[in-house]
Amino acid sequence: GHIDLRGSLIAPAGDVSLTAILDGGVRVAASGLIDTSGRWINDIKDSRANHLQTQFIDGGDIRLQAGGGLILERGSSLTANGGARLSADNKLVAGNGGDIALISGSAGGDPSVFDLGANLSAYALQHNGRLSISADRIEIANGTNQPGYAGGTLYLSSSWLENGNFGGYSLKTTDGALKIADGSHWQLRQHNWQLTASAMQAASGTPL
Repeated sequence: GHIDLRGSLIAPAGDVSLTAILDGGVRVAASGLIDTSGRWINDIKDSRANHLQTQFIDGGDIRLQAGGGLILERGSSLTANGGARLSADNKLVAGNGGDIALISGSAGGDPSVFDLGANLSAYALQHNGRLSISADRIEIANGTNQPGYAGGTLYLSSSWLENGNFGGYSLKTTDGALKIADGSHWQLRQHNWQLTASAMQAASGTPL
């Protein structure tokens, strides 16, 4: 069957996996949101030590897999940011960003549509999450374009990869065709969040 997400699926520090088997598709509409971000825990603001809260600071993983097309409409969001904890003795513990995996496989030998228009985010204070993409074919070229799809190939630009700010990338093709256009070059660098003074006054449970 098909999965069509039009609303918000929020699971703080939890994992979300949506899988459409065989020729089923997964669609996240422009209004759709999946958020597994860790939370900000402020023991000083709470005036207590709450050691159980530490488990909620890591971002959870998001995994979307479809055999009959993966459509993430422009305006949709997949968010797996890391949180952090400020302990009662004024020590900061940073949470990790969660991993995002997007898998679109062929159904019955036909190319599987892959529309990658979503906003993807897995920031953290130290260790951002990883992004994994699996498609029939992938081509990377210089440019500033958003991801596109045509003729069974997912097109990614060097600028889009550079600005993703993930802690790591994994690109996989199901038919072995991963093409990097002549003259392409990019430099992947992770940019992390920094806490502001206002965060120190934010209550526990607040996203960073």
